[in-house]
Amino acid sequence: MIFEADKNMTFHDLGTLGTADVVPKKNVTVKVNIPWEKFAEKYVAEMADLSTGTIQILQDALRTKKEVKIKKEGDELDRFFTKVEASVKKSPYGFGKEERAEAAEAEKQKGKDMKKGKVSYGGKTATYDKTTGRPEGQVVLKDGNEEGLLLPLILEEQVKSHVTHAGEKVEEETISGVFKVKNPSKRDRLWDIDVTLKNIESTSLEGAEFSFKELDPEKEQVKEYTIKTEKIQKHLEVTEFVSALNDPKTESYALKVGEDNKIYFKITVKNVSEAKLTELQVKKVISEGFSKVEVSGVSAGDTKQEEGNLVWSIKELDTKAEAIAEVRMVAKIPDKDTKFKSGAINASYKAPTSISGVDIDKADAYSNNRFFIEHGELEDKPDTFDCQLVFQNKSEFMIQLVNADVYDPKDEKNKFVDIDPTEVPPMPGGSEWVSKKWQYTTPEPNTEPQFRKMCEFFVVAEHLVSTKGIIDIDEVALAVASIEGELAYDIKQLPSFRETTFHVTHKVTNSGGDVLNEVLFQEVFQKYFTPPKKDEIIVKLAREGKEDQIEVGSDAISLEPDNQEPDHDHTLKVAFKDLIKNEAVGGFKPGDVMIVTYPIGSMKPSADVVFKSDVLYQANTLPAGKPLEVRPEVIEIPVAHIRRKFRKGKEIKALAGEGVYEITLFVENTGEYNLENMSVIDKVPDAFQYTDFKPKEPEIVDLEGENVLSWKIEVLEPGKEWSVSYKITGQGEYAASDAQFSL
Repeated sequence: MIFEADKNMTFHDLGTLGTADVVPKKNVTVKVNIPWEKFAEKYVAEMADLSTGTIQILQDALRTKKEVKIKKEGDELDRFFTKVEASVKKSPYGFGKEERAEAAEAEKQKGKDMKKGKVSYGGKTATYDKTTGRPEGQVVLKDGNEEGLLLPLILEEQVKSHVTHAGEKVEEETISGVFKVKNPSKRDRLWDIDVTLKNIESTSLEGAEFSFKELDPEKEQVKEYTIKTEKIQKHLEVTEFVSALNDPKTESYALKVGEDNKIYFKITVKNVSEAKLTELQVKKVISEGFSKVEVSGVSAGDTKQEEGNLVWSIKELDTKAEAIAEVRMVAKIPDKDTKFKSGAINASYKAPTSISGVDIDKADAYSNNRFFIEHGELEDKPDTFDCQLVFQNKSEFMIQLVNADVYDPKDEKNKFVDIDPTEVPPMPGGSEWVSKKWQYTTPEPNTEPQFRKMCEFFVVAEHLVSTKGIIDIDEVALAVASIEGELAYDIKQLPSFRETTFHVTHKVTNSGGDVLNEVLFQEVFQKYFTPPKKDEIIVKLAREGKEDQIEVGSDAISLEPDNQEPDHDHTLKVAFKDLIKNEAVGGFKPGDVMIVTYPIGSMKPSADVVFKSDVLYQANTLPAGKPLEVRPEVIEIPVAHIRRKFRKGKEIKALAGEGVYEITLFVENTGEYNLENMSVIDKVPDAFQYTDFKPKEPEIVDLEGENVLSWKIEVLEPGKEWSVSYKITGQGEYAASDAQFSL
């Protein structure tokens, strides 16, 4: 604020400190109530830019309190006392006691955020008293310039997150913040900068008020802080859908060997905040091995390939809006052990709010200005003057003039000029505000008008509150996924009209290069055949030469219908899910074999029934795509009306040597059907020794007083004979006849 006595003299009201009058190229008079030493100590920052000669003049003026002659030092002293004046008259100043409401309104103006390009003047614009509606002045632009620099008040916060492809946290978010005040001018200084923040509770900032004495052109003041908030506001969600099947509806990571796998990628960005996001950029790495990159569509923004990345840029994304980019690439995989990576994603954006909630409350600052009254004595009326108040914005900045008062020296209640805080629009660089003229006659001839003047203004600020978000999304492996299945039953035919039990063995092998997350065994049992009970189902996992039984939860087994009745079909499913998360299994890995066995009941089928296998094996990756399927070749087991006919006997032949005999056991199939699973048993007293079993040795069970020898005949076809022989040697009082008894 600058007070003018006339066009040539600048009057500075230093409040309780005193006054200073500067007449350019003539003299300076300083009347303050503290000694030079204390004054110099108090305003050392304001004096930093004064030349040595100007400091000496200032020292002489303070000590003598009389006029001191000056030459070209006037502007330098003028700027100095303007800074001192602003420093000693803070919050509010430039308002009389009766103008407290206006002072409060001026404080509100300091909290407004002005955006560039929002003011349009069209040459000259009149200003009006908001109460009476009468014109009271006008803004005059310099060379038609309607722009001015704004004081950038910058709150920048950054949140960085790292997640898996499925969206799970890899590590905790990192959050940081910085508060900056910049001087964008190349020539004008700023001084007495005061900024008040709000909502600082969740930050490490120790106070909300910041003051800076001066800020040189193109310099900045920076204050870093940390953020202590526990709940982080989320702005953007980024997801990627991958289909190795080139199917927008089926997610899959499984590739096929030796083929050109056309892979479909869909990247979706969604604004989940209440603010518009800007400067969105999504970078997707084009992994080695991919070719024929094709962007098949984007719902917003533009894409380009740059340094091995696909770059998707979106200028802005409205609140709750989403955008989609669809991309296709080709990968040819040479063998099942080769893996491709889908390509990591990095997304960044800018949000016009802070993570912590901190914001700018108000700010004021000052730059080069001039404030004076034009006096013009009338030609035909001596001692009567046309008067006009002029406020000049001498800086490049946009200035807000919120108060300009000129009082009648005879009656302070009478104002010739009375500008309220909202009556003058922001003034561009180089502009001036000129009041409406008024006439004043001095009470004494040949004297000059003396007016009491007050002024309040500040540099207009721009509030730049933002959060920069960075999201790193891990890539996933694309690999060959395949399975092989093997089915076996332990019989080749079933007897008619009998209740019998036979067993099935299912084997599924992970023959690909990808870890599988799901495996399904399904078998349909036709009429006359009953499924196993849940506790009869045994599951084993063979891995790296070791075979271990694994636990089967009751929820993994389903039977439809859930009963053991043989008069209708049954469907049995043994399904393993979430194998990758299963700590005991850790996924169905390449080379693993899963084995499922259980009994099947044959409930007196007639001779015209044939058991036909109906088996399906399935497996899936994570995420689940189109299931891998194997249907084993159908195995038929006929039901035969078997009536067995056979001869079963024993032959003893004496050999050379005392007590040495040859025993021959035989079975002859004299019927029309195979004999299966037949047991042949011989008992030998302990008094005999036995050797030379031909063609195979028996299983031997040692009982009290005798040994039981047993053989198993798997299949004996009609007309065929089975036999086995061995030698025995009698001991003591026993004779060979002791070993000759019925089989």
